[in-house]
Amino acid sequence: PPVPYGMHPRKPRRPLHGQQRRQLRCVLSVLLKVPSSHYMYVLECADGSLYTGYAVDVQARLAVHNAGKGAKYTRARLPVSLLACAEFPTKHDAMHAEYAFKQLTRDEKDALLARASRSTFAEALAEVL
Repeated sequence: PPVPYGMHPRKPRRPLHGQQRRQLRCVLSVLLKVPSSHYMYVLECADGSLYTGYAVDVQARLAVHNAGKGAKYTRARLPVSLLACAEFPTKHDAMHAEYAFKQLTRDEKDALLARASRSTFAEALAEVL
């Protein structure tokens, strides 16, 4: 039967990829006001060294590291365990904290992590930032 005017069946749409998907996600997050969290985290590697990184989902990132698919540094030092993480409102803030932490000496990092065991890591880190 003929289709009424303006009621033509649609062709199936191609799924969104790349730039279109990122743009749509950005628009939806603004419209829905979805809060996104950004984290800076510190891992202890099997050899006792520390690794610092940025993630949106720390537990998922830890699993990636332990699966040997994370950073090249941690791949050779498995398993890794999470020592501390701090939440930030923006990616910029989290990455700034990561940079500041990486500029500390190992003794200063250990002292900061010890302070974090008495309060929160974010509070201890705020003293450095």
